[in-house]
Amino acid sequence: MPEGFAYYDSGTASWEAGNLTTTDAPSTIWVTWATAGTANADATWTTWTDYASATYVPATLNQPVELTPEQLEEQERRREERRQRDEEAQREREAAVARAEELLLAHLDEAQREQYAREQSFRLIKGDKTYLIRRGRAGNVYLLDENGEQSIEYCAHVVDQIPDEDNLLAQKFMLETDEAEFLRLANARRVAA
Repeated sequence: MPEGFAYYDSGTASWEAGNLTTTDAPSTIWVTWATAGTANADATWTTWTDYASATYVPATLNQPVELTPEQLEEQERRREERRQRDEEAQREREAAVARAEELLLAHLDEAQREQYAREQSFRLIKGDKTYLIRRGRAGNVYLLDENGEQSIEYCAHVVDQIPDEDNLLAQKFMLETDEAEFLRLANARRVAA
């Protein structure tokens, strides 16, 4: 193998290096990273600055290895397991969204449910203010002016790993129960007319 080359040996599942010299900075750093999983920042900087005249020698990879029938069967089995896990996760997400939408709709009045069915949003009246809460994750709560136009956009939401409908319900509850805290926590921006 030529001096300064690194390659991945699929037979041993390891990185190999061929007689690297101290003047081969790029390959030295590459092999350090590839074999150790990381390269110390100080060592990397020193290598680059001490050997600035080094030339880049690309790493080369071994030719693909032909898999045995058993390896191909194992590979296919793993693919099928992964596909089944992905399908199950998708079913769970869909079920969570359905439960979240059912819960949201149970906490909306008739007019809000109708508006949500049409527009994926609903109005919430709090004192003399009217808010519009749109389906979404962030920047989806608006204060409406006296003409029903969006005047201020608010961004305050719960964690990302829940259905949007749960987020809407949390925003609705917070505005209803502690509007001042919602407004304190939310990022706000004026909506251009």
